[in-house]
Amino acid sequence: METEDQLKEHKWLQRFVGEWAYEFEASSGPGKPNVTMKGTEVVRPLGTLWVLIEARGEPSSAGPDTSQIVIGFDAQQKKFVGSFISSSMSRMWIYDGGSFDAAKGRLALSSIGPSMADEGKTAMYEDIHELTSDGERSFTSRVQRPDGTWVEFMRGTYRRVR
Repeated sequence: METEDQLKEHKWLQRFVGEWAYEFEASSGPGKPNVTMKGTEVVRPLGTLWVLIEARGEPSSAGPDTSQIVIGFDAQQKKFVGSFISSSMSRMWIYDGGSFDAAKGRLALSSIGPSMADEGKTAMYEDIHELTSDGERSFTSRVQRPDGTWVEFMRGTYRRVR
């Protein structure tokens, strides 16, 4: 049975539902210029507990990109969970926790994946979603270095279309 606090988590997540246009800037690696990506995103509810996010990026030099994200709040574990897949990579990223601050409208989802800096090793990643208003939100991806510091490698903004 869900408590009132857990219901707040589910209600907050439903604020993502709608259609969005986005623009991202991402690092291409040391000494290379950043890449800008644009696209659209449709966020649908799966009942009142989950959101299903499908993004379609405009074609770039790497071609078109489609991704799907599922996010929900696991009432038993008392944390947000989910997954991310993209047509541009073969890895399924599993979100298993992170941090949530309802007052700031901020959800940080964590995942472990292959290190970008050290082949054969893994690193901790965070995808940070911030609802700045009902019509705007931001997104940041970052990776944790072996020394514990975090490095941002992608940042984007969303504007509600519908």
